[in-house]
Amino acid sequence: MNGYIVVDKPEGMTSFDVIRTLRKCLQTKKIGHGGTLDPMVTGVLPVFVGNATRAAGVLPEADKEYVCTMKLGVKTDTEDLTGTVTGTAEVSVTEEEIREAILSFQGEYFQIPPMYSAKKVDGKKLYELARKGTVIPRTAERRFIKEIRIDEIELPYVSFSVTCSSGTYVRTLVSDIGEKLGTFAAMASLRRVRHGSFRIGDAVTLSKIEEAVSCGTLSAVLHPTEELFSAYPRLSVRQECDRFLSNGNALLPSDFPEEERENVLAASSEGNRVRIAFSDGGFGGIYRFSGESGEFVPVRMFFS
Repeated sequence: MNGYIVVDKPEGMTSFDVIRTLRKCLQTKKIGHGGTLDPMVTGVLPVFVGNATRAAGVLPEADKEYVCTMKLGVKTDTEDLTGTVTGTAEVSVTEEEIREAILSFQGEYFQIPPMYSAKKVDGKKLYELARKGTVIPRTAERRFIKEIRIDEIELPYVSFSVTCSSGTYVRTLVSDIGEKLGTFAAMASLRRVRHGSFRIGDAVTLSKIEEAVSCGTLSAVLHPTEELFSAYPRLSVRQECDRFLSNGNALLPSDFPEEERENVLAASSEGNRVRIAFSDGGFGGIYRFSGESGEFVPVRMFFS
């Protein structure tokens, strides 16, 4: 059982709760997820099964898209409404001021990671320190807000959609928007609708996965591992070179058949990544071209 599933994570579950449920449902221990979501957050959670778990660290960092609702005039220790209220303030801002403040965050954005986060400092997760009442200095980190738009304003609630770089904490963005407006703000709800190429339209609920397993239609929701790397060119080796690929050896341009010559030449630039397949079409792994050696060298192998 190899591949990935785009799960529509429900509210109230941790990302690991999802994995625990799917381990039992799929009867496999080899399973993991990408892009942790807090319990209150719903939406796209990529789950990797079998050899797809080897994709960790190989997939490029990807933009993420969220739909968020924030509540103005309230501050909490977690920067969302699940936390303890630590401050309140009147909301005396106009819709135009709200729009101007939110849109001002588009572009480069330096953000201080929240204490209630899984980020590690000196080997300790920040939320573990926060739960003990410890607050430590954190360095602002460069993030990028690619796009942000206001969807609805019904004070004290404001809903907006945001596309941001990996590592961006939307609840901290919400808190910063509140500060920009001269008040407080806390995240009321958050839904991730895209994580790189994983989209909410392709996501399935846990109940749908359980139904697919019971009906014998799991292939409808479990996508092939190779699709994770569909953006990379695909090359197939000559039959007599299958053994090189199965051993994870570096590959020379001559290890590919004549009909692949143009594709091999097009891919032969320093650092280029390609999908390498066996002569029968089975997916072998991800390779990159080394200009120094003139070879395709293995990055991660995926065949079973």
